Amino acid sequence: QQSDYLKAVASQPPSKGKVRAVDHTSGYIFKPLDDAARSGPTVRGTWKVHYILLSEAGGGVPHWAAEKGVIKAIIDWYTAAHREWVRRETTKSAC
Repeated sequence: QQSDYLKAVASQPPSKGKVRAVDHTSGYIFKPLDDAARSGPTVRGTWKVHYILLSEAGGGVPHWAAEKGVIKAIIDWYTAAHREWVRRETTKSAC
């Protein structure tokens, strides 16, 4: 079920210079790499994260360009997620 917000966004044309992509399947596999990670969610450890994505770029984007764009988008997402995690940890420590 798609939310009303997503329906509204999807009904609008893409921003200038952008195309839409269809995400057919995506997900994560988290593999613990040390005893701390294997011991449970309350202890920090080292993890290997695999991101799986099957998508289709719209707008006639060449395959090679779509692959480069996806790689950059994934790196940008993980960078932003890490920044947010650090921000939250810093905020928790300050309290």
